[in-house]
Amino acid sequence: MVNTDKISDLTESDILLIGAIVVGFTKMVYRITNTKPEVNSHSHSHEETKQLVYTYVLFNLPKILENKSEIRPSDIRKKLPGEWKKIQPSDLTDILKSLVNTNVLTKADKVIRKRKWGRIPKNDNIELETGPKSFYQPSKYYHNLRKILYETEVIELIFSLLSHSGVLHKLVKHWNLVSYLIMKQNDEKKAWNIMTTRNLGAMRKEFESDFKKVQNMEYNDLENIADKNAKSSLQKSMAEDYKDLYIVGGIFFQA
Repeated sequence: MVNTDKISDLTESDILLIGAIVVGFTKMVYRITNTKPEVNSHSHSHEETKQLVYTYVLFNLPKILENKSEIRPSDIRKKLPGEWKKIQPSDLTDILKSLVNTNVLTKADKVIRKRKWGRIPKNDNIELETGPKSFYQPSKYYHNLRKILYETEVIELIFSLLSHSGVLHKLVKHWNLVSYLIMKQNDEKKAWNIMTTRNLGAMRKEFESDFKKVQNMEYNDLENIADKNAKSSLQKSMAEDYKDLYIVGGIFFQA
């Protein structure tokens, strides 16, 4: 049970939402770590573009939606690494629809005036994007996730619960080890692109140096380093550092 006694002004809905984040985060971690790191890293190296983009969108949704009241598939495309920009429009639409099915996004109806021949006035704010008229906006559930995570005490509570349960360490260690194995199995560019899908690259500031170091290391050594670095990272971390992942945890609760 989530202990919220020390936080004032929480409604019953707030408490349930905090519980959803913690449970969803735990569900996410056990789903991710249920597969052995070596199998996990190998599968990532052979995933199709659509699956890689789906993972990227899921783990980077807060950044994609930042300061936006609605998005189109083309907004996702603009955020993708170069080689993924060629993803089919229908695949992007499928990814967004999957987030609608988990109550993270809602489909929004919007009329787009067709482009006319001739010069377009400078002050014309009309959408001129081509393609399917598909607009998506954050759901009420997503807004509530963002709202509850504005509270510093809530963020610190969630971080404390996930740290003391060992769930956060389990995730960071697994991702560290998977990232090292991805480096060993792929060339530098591909390894970076794969790691970027789950922000693994962001967790390793010295990517180029790490890439060279892991090439001749054995699995047991990599596992020990992954564990050591996970402990060190969590000791230095602030609760705020994992805010976007708490949102992902809330999304997994709905999945």
